[in-house]
Amino acid sequence: MYKRQIALSDCKLSFMQQILFIAGLAFIIFGVYSFFKAKKTVGLFGLTAGILLIASAYLTVYLGNKEKDLTKIEVNIRINGSKTIGQYLMPELVKSFLEKEGYKVNAQEDNSEKYLISASKISGDTNRIINFEIISKGSLSGFEALKNAETELAMSSTQMSVELANELGLEFEKARNKHVIGYDALRLIVHPSTKDKLPYIRYKDFEKIMLGEIKNWDKLIKNKIGEITICLRDSSSGSFRFIEEKFLSYNIPNNNKTSAKFEQFDYFEKIVKKVSEDPLSIGIIDYGIDSSLLNNIYNLGLIINENVIIFPNDNSISSFKYPLSRPLILYSRGNISKNEILQHFINFCQSEKAAEIVKKMGFVPSP
Repeated sequence: MYKRQIALSDCKLSFMQQILFIAGLAFIIFGVYSFFKAKKTVGLFGLTAGILLIASAYLTVYLGNKEKDLTKIEVNIRINGSKTIGQYLMPELVKSFLEKEGYKVNAQEDNSEKYLISASKISGDTNRIINFEIISKGSLSGFEALKNAETELAMSSTQMSVELANELGLEFEKARNKHVIGYDALRLIVHPSTKDKLPYIRYKDFEKIMLGEIKNWDKLIKNKIGEITICLRDSSSGSFRFIEEKFLSYNIPNNNKTSAKFEQFDYFEKIVKKVSEDPLSIGIIDYGIDSSLLNNIYNLGLIINENVIIFPNDNSISSFKYPLSRPLILYSRGNISKNEILQHFINFCQSEKAAEIVKKMGFVPSP
């Protein structure tokens, strides 16, 4: 049961309470007058009676409101999917949204792949509560949760293909249920010892590496001996699915049709650590990763169409000139306009304020 605590200044007098208040004032005036006329006993009686009447007027309204029940309205919003979005960006978007809507955050809990935020605000006689649950286990897990009605929004760092939508049995209107909140890209990183010998790589050569057609470093750098190890995210991630679709279905780890050497990781940070320690590896990581983690690696440029060298940056990503650019998307189901809070949240995620947060977290805002 929710109660509202009322301050004395909030009290409003009813008609009967106003009568008590006026009578109290009259007794006080009578008491003061009696004092001046040297009728102290009568004066004290008038003052005491007046004070008691006024106090009674306020006390009855105060006690009547102090224990007044509040109507409780509680909304739960579940957001599931991409670690790229959910690990840091989504919690910041949620907290900023709650602040904008006038909610006070009462509790936060960060348990690795799950982030819980509970907030409330009192409006009139209503206590409104919103609970956000953010689960970051990869884009595919978000799609599956959406299919099973276990989430209101699926976070994805890659486009949902028609094939995947059909495979999961997800039927929705893409224009209405696809909400782009920014852009990201996958950057290629190598050990710093590679920088002087290979500051950039031809995109076609990178394709051949992914296909296993180029397996050894000596095909790229003279006298550098060793097999190339591709380090990328696990198969539940949107990053993996993006790579899978970009370089054909047979170009994936644990598939007999490719002879490329792959290692998979559950977090981009682990890929950075691996590449910083292994001169034979090439890492594929998120553009929005914390820049302080990139001190011991080198970001490879890509050569597109002869001599055009492109590095990932805000312009090349938002224009999709950088070939490994990708959108950050929230997917919903059904007519979300029927869910007022959810609709407001999605609108916020596509607002100028949200764009500032997207930029601050290292991603590229929507134009």
